[in-house]
Amino acid sequence: MMRQVRRVVYRIFGWMPWFVQRLVLVAVQPSYLVGASAIVVASNGDILLARHSYKRGWAAPGGFLNRREGAGDAVAREVWEECGLRVEVEGEPVTLVRIDERIVELVYRVRPADESTARSARPVSVEIVELAWFSQDELPTDLTPITRIAIDALAEAEAARIAERGVEPARRVKPVATR
Repeated sequence: MMRQVRRVVYRIFGWMPWFVQRLVLVAVQPSYLVGASAIVVASNGDILLARHSYKRGWAAPGGFLNRREGAGDAVAREVWEECGLRVEVEGEPVTLVRIDERIVELVYRVRPADESTARSARPVSVEIVELAWFSQDELPTDLTPITRIAIDALAEAEAARIAERGVEPARRVKPVATR
């Protein structure tokens, strides 16, 4: 019986104009926020981390996408807004789904557009209390859990790309667990 009801519902759904289908999906589907985080890697392999005013520990710069904004554009904008640093996106993002928080996080490896000014990056947003560059071998112990997961996921993705293509970035991101 339920199978027949579903079949009828799907048929009715298929007859609806696309904009009505979209309204129905928005009303019944769970909604997620989409965020973009930057693992900013300097030419020597150091990583830029931020202390936010609203969370404990060191975290990657980033934030939520604006409407109709591409994720790569969003991550570059967020780093600029938080750190006053222009960056260039390197490669494809790693996707993390934070089910409990209903957030899809796209984690990008980025590099400073101008390495000579990168070390002087300072907080330019009230949400950032402090910025610091850390050697990958000496990351702070109070990384936020999502930043730790993001760095590990990015390191794993880079290792997979290297194995698949045989092309290695100038400086690899190392998993946090191996430090």
